Amino acid sequence: MTDRRRGGTDGSLGARPDEARSKETLFRLAASSAKDVLLAADFTGWKRSPLKMIKGADGVWRLTVRLAPGRYRYQFLIDLGSQNMVSARGPMPFGTLHGVVEVNDSRAA
Repeated sequence: MTDRRRGGTDGSLGARPDEARSKETLFRLAASSAKDVLLAADFTGWKRSPLKMIKGADGVWRLTVRLAPGRYRYQFLIDLGSQNMVSARGPMPFGTLHGVVEVNDSRAA
């Protein structure tokens, strides 16, 4: 089984063989002055196991994660702080905002 918390140099994470319906989902954040960006989400246990993003030469942070079809909440942690720089937002139980990404099942009719 692949450790989903460890990313490659290209910012991608490996998938387990049993994730046949999963899709590569790209997370991006334009934050050229940031020194460190982490992706915290319901699929990472939030701040317990955030994923390290990779900064490109263009100043855009990227990370590709394989996700099964479903709706996921996420948040970028920038320089140990938190910023929500996404278009789809929803309330968190503790009052802050988060991003929402939906992964569709391409095999569905």
